[in-house]
Amino acid sequence: MLRKVVVNVVTALVGFPIVISIRYWGNLIEGNYKHYDAYYDSLPKYLYKVIVHPLVYPLVPLLFLLFILLPFQLIKDSRSEKGKPFSYLQKVGIFSLIVVAMIAFWGLFTNLWAIPYYRNVIYLAYALGLGLVFATLLYFLVDRYTEKRGI
Repeated sequence: MLRKVVVNVVTALVGFPIVISIRYWGNLIEGNYKHYDAYYDSLPKYLYKVIVHPLVYPLVPLLFLLFILLPFQLIKDSRSEKGKPFSYLQKVGIFSLIVVAMIAFWGLFTNLWAIPYYRNVIYLAYALGLGLVFATLLYFLVDRYTEKRGI
């Protein structure tokens, strides 16, 4: 149980900001600290501008933990208690569905649904990508260990 909690908290607070900032990885590797029309002279200032500031760190990672990782873990646990654990692909699908549900819910309060639907299809790709990344990460860090031990 402690392993599940620790891995999910670290995933939310460390893994989520790293994955969300994927479009800036090229700049980090090249040492080009440019964000829109501004140049930053140091890596910490650049990381603050592209990761910490947009995510209102730690608010958005904690919301990710509460509204996506927690339901995902509860769904997996309830199924494994019945003796029928999900397969890896089912876990990716469940995680992606939770992300799609959150995007749809968020779209109710923002201007997301005002733009044409064919421009919103990209969110399905984002959800599938997040599902692949985080379900894989949680599978290797938590599920293989707990399913093997029967916890």
